[in-house]
Amino acid sequence: MEVIIKLLRSKVRVSILSLFMLDHSTDLHVRAIMRTTGEEINAVRRELRNLQDIGILIAKRRGNKLFYSVNRDSLLLPELTNLFVKTDPEIRYLHKMLIKHPEHEAVYVFNSFFKPAKRKVSGSPDIAIQVLIIGEINAERLSRTLEKIETKLGREIHVAVMTRDDITVRYKKRDAFLLNILARDKILLFGDPSALDASHVPEPPHT
Repeated sequence: MEVIIKLLRSKVRVSILSLFMLDHSTDLHVRAIMRTTGEEINAVRRELRNLQDIGILIAKRRGNKLFYSVNRDSLLLPELTNLFVKTDPEIRYLHKMLIKHPEHEAVYVFNSFFKPAKRKVSGSPDIAIQVLIIGEINAERLSRTLEKIETKLGREIHVAVMTRDDITVRYKKRDAFLLNILARDKILLFGDPSALDASHVPEPPHT
C-alpha cells in the first residue's frame, strides 16, 4: 500500500513518470526534467528521490550532473508502462478507431516510438507511431481508417500486418524483421496476446 501511495499521490510524480514510462530510453538530468515537465526544481528533486527509493528509476552521476533513467529490472515497470501508454490521448484514439475492425486478432503499439522527452527537450518533430496488426485485413478499409487517424493526430502511422501463419513461417526461417519485432518494447493495445506467441513453433533443425 505504501508503494501505491508514493506512486499516485503527486501530480509532479505523475508528470515525471510519464516521461519515463512512454520512453524507456529517456536519460535526463534534473534540470532537463524540470524544463520538460514545467515543475519547480525542488519538487522534481523530491519526487525523483521517491521514485528512486521504490525502484522505478535509477540515478547515475556523470561529471557534476545526476542523470535519471528507468530501472528495467523493476517489477512495476510493465504495469506502469501499460497504464501510461493506454491513457495517452493519442493511443486512446488509435484504440477507438482500430477496434472497429473485428478482423484484427491483436494490435500492438511500439512504445519506444513515443519519445516525448526527446521531442520536448530537443524540439525535434513528432516520430511516427508504429503499429503491428495481426490478422486478416480489409486493406481498403484499413487505409481509410489510418488516413482518419493521421489527420486527427497530425502524426504518421506506420503499420506492419501479419497473419498467424506469417508469424509461424517467419519464425521458422529466423526472419530478421519478425525477430526484431519480438525483441522490441511493445504494448498490446487489444486482442489475443497469444497471436504473437512464437514459442509454440518448433525450432528449425541445425544444419
